[in-house]
Amino acid sequence: MEPIVEQPIIEEFKRRVEARFPGELVRLMIFGSKVRREATPESDVDLRVVMQSENWRLGDEIRGVGYALELEHGVVLSIPVISQNHYERLRTNGTQFFHALEQEGVVV
Repeated sequence: MEPIVEQPIIEEFKRRVEARFPGELVRLMIFGSKVRREATPESDVDLRVVMQSENWRLGDEIRGVGYALELEHGVVLSIPVISQNHYERLRTNGTQFFHALEQEGVVV
């Protein structure tokens, strides 16, 4: 798959998260219209962050890293953050959303 236009911003997001929260990032995925090549100029960049911690406040801080990049680059990042345990529960339950995420998501 060809990289999406925002790939350098996504990679910078990953670098910043790994630097600020060492050992927390388990997986970062891009999914949605950008990956499917169905994006319009108004489309956001859909990311899924899987982190080690169950602490939802850490998720807020990780999203804050994304907000800074939004301001710097003029892009809109949608950044749901879930714990590894929650991710595994979704996998076990086999929800439709999780199945779609696993099918189309691209790990960064």
